[in-house]
Amino acid sequence: MSKHSGIYPSKTLPPPLAMVTATATLLPNELWLSIFTHIDDIPTIKNVLLTSQHFHALGLDATLRNLVWRTPEKTHKRLADLLHCPEKRRLPRELFMALGTGTAPNSTLVDWDAPATSIPDLQEAMRIRCLGTLANLRSLTITGGTILPHYFDALRQLRRLDLLRLQHCGVFICAPADDLSLGLGEPDLTITSLALHNVVLCTDSNSDPAADTTTHLWQRVRDFEVFSTIDANLFVETQAAHLLPHLPALERLRVWGLPTVGPGDTPVHAWVPLDPAPLGGVAPTLRAFSGTRRMALEIIPQAPSLEEICLQEEISAARALELVESLNPETMRKVEIPLRDWDASVLQRTAQMLPKLESLSLLYRFGDLSSEYLTNTLPSLLAYLPALRIIRICPFDDLGAYARVHPILRSRYRFRTYDDYMFALLAWRTVSASGQRRPTPIPDSEALRYADIWGRANAALGTVVLGPRKECVRSAEGGWVVKDADEWDV
Repeated sequence: MSKHSGIYPSKTLPPPLAMVTATATLLPNELWLSIFTHIDDIPTIKNVLLTSQHFHALGLDATLRNLVWRTPEKTHKRLADLLHCPEKRRLPRELFMALGTGTAPNSTLVDWDAPATSIPDLQEAMRIRCLGTLANLRSLTITGGTILPHYFDALRQLRRLDLLRLQHCGVFICAPADDLSLGLGEPDLTITSLALHNVVLCTDSNSDPAADTTTHLWQRVRDFEVFSTIDANLFVETQAAHLLPHLPALERLRVWGLPTVGPGDTPVHAWVPLDPAPLGGVAPTLRAFSGTRRMALEIIPQAPSLEEICLQEEISAARALELVESLNPETMRKVEIPLRDWDASVLQRTAQMLPKLESLSLLYRFGDLSSEYLTNTLPSLLAYLPALRIIRICPFDDLGAYARVHPILRSRYRFRTYDDYMFALLAWRTVSASGQRRPTPIPDSEALRYADIWGRANAALGTVVLGPRKECVRSAEGGWVVKDADEWDV
């Protein structure tokens, strides 16, 4: 390798400043940011930085501030090296930590088959305590292990922390006995987003969980997500119910797990509690909910400002009508309902009951829409929705689900976790087991024709989706074009 090409090893002298400046200035800061975001280890970062001793002189300070340290291995050697340098402590904005059962050193994978909880050791507790020195940390993800109540004391010191994600772990949400006498000066967490993925909330079994919850920690949380690929919806809702009364500023709520019965009446083997947890104390500031119909019906009376509702389970037309009639027509702006069988009465009733809708999605498992209905009947219903900008009326994307699990096609999709892969696999298997006839897909040419007809009936309409992974959008000239899945977020 030439002395002045590629990534320089640690013992190689950097090239002259003139050569570095001429090369580096050809790269925009956005490209540098992309490069550093995908670098996972400090040695590689050091090698890249050795291409120029004048990194700050090139105007790349902003890029350096956005570096991401990911430390999923149990040894946490990289994190330990980071904490020994006061200047480096101010750099990380995002951190990923793995506790409990881990994998071999330098591995970036998590042992997904390990128990959800494990006994924390002293070294693990010390690492959590040291987190309080990362003054500029914005996002923290902890996976595995057990989160004890006093761990939150270290998180209180992170006064710029915005997102806390806990996954595959047990979390003790009960307050320690001397919690109010710690004198930390920081009574709450600064996080506005809290995500619990495959988490078991642990409380004192001899008392009311709500009474033991550290209520003062969650005063600023606006976005709350409880998600599981292991347990049923009812269990996940029970977990969420423990914290909901202690989120006074909550605006967005997403709660979902495995359905007890899948498509085609296929049973899903997931643990289900005998008695669903009652939902009480939902913040009146709640604006968006995504979850089951049962939970939605309990939340709607407690959330007068609710604007968005997206169901994560298939329901019958009768239950869909019941849900639509319970919504507030003055505040509702977005509705997404998956139907088992297509029923035109759902769309008609929705258009009549919710005139201020801006986005409407009706997905269906079985059934077909006639050309006469799409050409004449549906455009007349759009007159009831003058503010509608997005409409989706299409079958479920089973082809996309198959592509997500097929080993050849899987690489073109972005799986963030192994759980995403397993959830898609389960969904596809249950759909395939039903053995019923699937809806006939609408060709692109027909979709464009329908979009043009609907666009003339509703001037505000800008996006029409009539088929899986296809959408018609209104162009700047007023016409309509079809965008494939590769052109928009998948």
